[in-house]
Amino acid sequence: MVNKDITIFKNTTYAFQVRGQDSNGNPVDLSKADIKWSLNPVTKDVAKKNSGSVDENGVFTAGTLPGIVTVEASLGDVKGVARVNVVDSVDRLAFTESGILAVEPNVPKQLQLTAFTREGQPIVISSNAAQWSVTPSSVAAINQQGLLTPLGKGTGVVSAKVGNQQALFNFVSGQDAQLIDSYENRTASYYINGYVGGRCDISRAQARDGQHSLRVDYDYGAWSKVNNGTINIRMKETAKDSRYTSLIRPQKLGMWVYGDGKAPWLRAIIKDGNGNAYTINLASRINWVGWRYISADIPADIPTPITLDYFYMVETDKSKNLRGTVYFDDVRFIYLE
Repeated sequence: MVNKDITIFKNTTYAFQVRGQDSNGNPVDLSKADIKWSLNPVTKDVAKKNSGSVDENGVFTAGTLPGIVTVEASLGDVKGVARVNVVDSVDRLAFTESGILAVEPNVPKQLQLTAFTREGQPIVISSNAAQWSVTPSSVAAINQQGLLTPLGKGTGVVSAKVGNQQALFNFVSGQDAQLIDSYENRTASYYINGYVGGRCDISRAQARDGQHSLRVDYDYGAWSKVNNGTINIRMKETAKDSRYTSLIRPQKLGMWVYGDGKAPWLRAIIKDGNGNAYTINLASRINWVGWRYISADIPADIPTPITLDYFYMVETDKSKNLRGTVYFDDVRFIYLE
């Protein structure tokens, strides 16, 4: 069976695949099978020479004119057919990546497009189907295959046009990170809650950069052991400034942590552009003494902007009865690592 019916933009290629099954419905490996491929026009008013072609590996190349064809794969008496609708226009054009993209100078980035019909059906389209441009040209260059080459630091906009449809994409070049909090503002409102709880304050006892860090004291003596022992480290929502939210798509969340050698699991909660929460695992235990930089990946496919809600330590071993102190400094969204 050929994998699926498609709508495809003119002059675009698409690699069809086949899957097979035996009489009992079990999958059959067809990787070495002698599959024969053929093409049959369906739309009568489209000349065959303009309807496209399919090669011996099942790679279909759309023709120059719109129309409908069928791609057929056969193995002996068994056949599979996919219906292909070739179009020469799109009703909506977009980039596969959303949000503002961080790019590194002199490191090319291939941009990809998605296109849709008026009914919202996806259209297979290649990057070279579009007319590309970038402004300002002093920040980046782009070729007609959508390969963006940043030239220096700055912000820019990429334009891709297919017919009368245009998609715009914002990027920033050469920005490595966004500082969320360095704990140098001694009037900021931080607090602890959770099933263990604790206390926190701005401290001069330890500092990775600057003169202050956030000191967190915890004591398992306050833990009832009914639930996992959470120590939520928060800032009052009304006190958060714009640095807690990233309009640029971050790769990671990073921070410096001064460990006491025995503090528990460290995690963070972030929220996407739709308000959905995600848990980020930063360290399985804070089992080191002194400063250590840690970071964790942020899912690449969640809607921007991304906001740090709070981070927390959590103990799952209810036999433990510990107390200690941990310091945090230079919490950042990481764009380029």
